[in-house]
Amino acid sequence: MTKIYLIRSAQSEGNLYRIAQGHSDGNLTDLGRRQAEALGERFEGIPVDAVYTSDLYRARATACAIYKPKGVPVYHRSDLREVFLGSWEAVAWGNIAYRESEMVECFHTAPGKWKVDGAETAEQVYVRMVDSVRQIADENDGKSIAVVSHGFAIRLLMAYLLGIPLENAHDVPAMSNTAIAVIEADDGSLRLSEQDDPGCFEDERRRLREDSDLITDMYFYPLPWMEYGAGMADAVECVWEEAGEDRPFDKDILLLDASFRTTIVGFLRYEPAGYLQLGMQPGRISLICAHPGCRRAGLGTQLIGQAIMLARASGCPSLSVSLSLSNPHREFFIANGFTPEGEQQEGREILVKDIRFDPDSPQFIMHNA
Repeated sequence: MTKIYLIRSAQSEGNLYRIAQGHSDGNLTDLGRRQAEALGERFEGIPVDAVYTSDLYRARATACAIYKPKGVPVYHRSDLREVFLGSWEAVAWGNIAYRESEMVECFHTAPGKWKVDGAETAEQVYVRMVDSVRQIADENDGKSIAVVSHGFAIRLLMAYLLGIPLENAHDVPAMSNTAIAVIEADDGSLRLSEQDDPGCFEDERRRLREDSDLITDMYFYPLPWMEYGAGMADAVECVWEEAGEDRPFDKDILLLDASFRTTIVGFLRYEPAGYLQLGMQPGRISLICAHPGCRRAGLGTQLIGQAIMLARASGCPSLSVSLSLSNPHREFFIANGFTPEGEQQEGREILVKDIRFDPDSPQFIMHNA
C-alpha cells in the first residue's frame, strides 16, 4: 500500500490580492511563508520517501518545506498544476466578475458548466489529476509520498475520491492553504482515509476574514482622469491630514500628476473606491488611497497587489513608498511586507517591499536566511 499526503500550496499573492492565478506564477505571501514553515515542522516526525509537486512556484516553495529538511528527492510535475484559466489568467477577480459574472458563479458552484476562452475544462483537470496521482502511487508502491497541488485541482480530485460526480464537485469543501488529506493507494485503487486537517494558520485566516466589515473584490481600470480625477482629489483631500502630511494639499498638482503618471482606479459596486498611482521613480508608490467609507474591506491590500503586478511588468525588483513619520497607516504597509529602509530628508520614511522571486530557490528559505 502507498500512503499519499495530499497538500494544498501555501497562501500566495493571488489568494491575498484577489487575482486569478491558474498557471501564472506568484510569490508566497508573508502568511504563506509561515504556513510553509509550519508545514515543515508538522512533517518532522512523518516518514516521507519522496515529494511530488506542481511545477508552479507557489507549490514548489511549499514542497521545499518538506523535502529539503528530509533530504528526499523532489519531482516537479506539470500535471499537478492548477487549472489553466485561459483569458482569466493573472486578472483581478473583480474585473472578471464585472464582465463575466455568470461564469464566475459557475466556477464556484457548477465547475462542470464553466467554460472560458482558452482555458482547460473542469473535466480535463479532473482526469489529469486522477491519472497523475494514480501514476505516482504505482511508481512508489509501499512508500509514503507527499504531493503538493492547488485548490481547484485538489477539489476535483477530492470529488473523485469521495465518489461525487463532477457536476456536483462544488459540494466538496475547499481545502485551506497547507491543509492535508491522506490517500491510501493499493492495486490501482485510491481511497481517501483522512480529510479533516484545516491547514496551518487557519485560525489566522478566519480572524482576518472576521475582522473585515466587507470582503469583496474591486475591479480596476486606468484612471479616466478627466471624468474621475476630481473624485480622486476629493478622496485624497479627505485623508491628507490624517496621513500626517504637513504640506498644503494642492488639487491642481494631484490632477496634473494623474494625467501623465500610471494611475488606476478601483471600483466597488460601480463607484470609485480606491486609487493607486506609481511615481516617476521605478516601483515607487506615489499615491494609494481607499475611500474612508470603504475601509476594513481589504481594498488597500488589493491595491498593493495591483502595484506589484505593475512593478513586475516594468521589471522593477521592489516597491517603495515614502511616508510621513506621523502617518498612522505605517503598520498597514508593514503588515503587507514593507520594511523600513531609513529616514528620508524632511522627516519622511522610505518603506520597501522586495517583489522578486527565484523559481529555483523557494522564497520562504530566502526569507529565513
